[in-house]
Amino acid sequence: MIEANANQRPSLVNLTGWSFVLNVSLIMAGVATMALGLLALLGWVLGLPIFASFRADLIPMVPSTAALFLVYGVTDQGPSLPTH
Repeated sequence: MIEANANQRPSLVNLTGWSFVLNVSLIMAGVATMALGLLALLGWVLGLPIFASFRADLIPMVPSTAALFLVYGVTDQGPSLPTH
């Protein structure tokens, strides 16, 4: 009998039902967060405020907030990555 390591997470392929839906939702939320942060940072770097504000009548996202969005999106992907 093979014992599973307590620290080992199940692969996304092996998940079914709500576990699969929740893990895919987590991945999509992380990717969306990274995209928003990256878009806002590119807006500041390239001098295009529409990318940092997402609409002309909105206040632009502060660069530090955009950087934290990017960092959070990357760290949010950690639980969904396969382990060795």
